[in-house]
Amino acid sequence: MRKPFRAVTKAACALALAAVPGALAAQATEEETDLWGVLLDATYSGSAGNQTLSFFDGGARVTRLEPGVVEIEFNTRGRSGSDDGERVAESYMASLKADAFPEARVSPFLFGSAERDRFKQLDLRTNAGGGAKYTFLREEDSEVSLSLAVLHSREDLRIDSIPTTTDGRLSLRFKGAHQLREGVRVENVSFYEPVWDTLDDYLAQSENILAVQIFSMLAVTASYVYQRDSTPPPDVESDDHHVKIGIQLQL
Repeated sequence: MRKPFRAVTKAACALALAAVPGALAAQATEEETDLWGVLLDATYSGSAGNQTLSFFDGGARVTRLEPGVVEIEFNTRGRSGSDDGERVAESYMASLKADAFPEARVSPFLFGSAERDRFKQLDLRTNAGGGAKYTFLREEDSEVSLSLAVLHSREDLRIDSIPTTTDGRLSLRFKGAHQLREGVRVENVSFYEPVWDTLDDYLAQSENILAVQIFSMLAVTASYVYQRDSTPPPDVESDDHHVKIGIQLQL
């Protein structure tokens, strides 16, 4: 009786010992697939002669991915411009987004952002809320998605006579990306954010980007950004247009 028992015991121990390296390897693989991503971009344009004009636009995106579980993305951007030494543009923006099950067809998310623009008379605008993203297409060279969210928006202007406003907003965002050929990628990100009960009071933006990979970590970019505030403060235009050429550095 003891010999069969000892044989079974030895076999069980051997199987357990054989499973340990496999488990450790699986754990190591899982840890290796936990990814950090950092993307830096910057553009500068200027002219000299009859007019001295300069603009700088820069941003950073930091992404943390837990495959199949959550993706956290932090964005920040700043813009500054001067005309003959006089400041004519100054804006700052930051946002934080967390997507659950980012590789699924439907992915719920939470979102928050803060924005300041001195020359749009915007002291601070904040948005916070959540929604879901539906991915229509996800292939090696293409991805198309549509997001719908509900936001709480707060807007504080630099004009003392206009009180702080708080509104509920809907947010509809489209994102599409396609690789034209190896190293050449186009992307569009557009959103529409109306006040939930006043659809003609809205914020909208559309950005088109062309990125050409020069090295494994470096790309040259050209982009066009259109922004619209349907109800801007007094003496502020509704529409803004930005054409930018710059570089992206992916770490």
